[in-house]
Amino acid sequence: MKKSPLSRREFLKLSTFTSMAGLLSLTRNAHLPQNNTGGESNIIIILLDALSAKHISLYGHPRETMPNLESFAKVSTVFHQHHSAGNFTAPSTASLLTGTYPWTHRNLHLNGSIT
Repeated sequence: MKKSPLSRREFLKLSTFTSMAGLLSLTRNAHLPQNNTGGESNIIIILLDALSAKHISLYGHPRETMPNLESFAKVSTVFHQHHSAGNFTAPSTASLLTGTYPWTHRNLHLNGSIT
């Protein structure tokens, strides 16, 4: 029996876990000196689902809710004006990872198909 290719949802899950594994390896070595002489920048995208910015101390919440994210943001570039390409997680994440709109990558419905 031939194995079917990954569905869009499985691809997004796999790419998210791969990205998080890379982020964890970077944060474990954060105490090491930086050797970035070529002028290149690393881009780390932290994607959180179902979390409101009004509950994060980085964005003005009075209680310290995410101190590690705040310390990471102090040495990073933080964007405060951003928009989503979709109105729920699947098309928004697919658009973020592919750089295209939902009608291009065709992840339009909750189950990821065009039915």
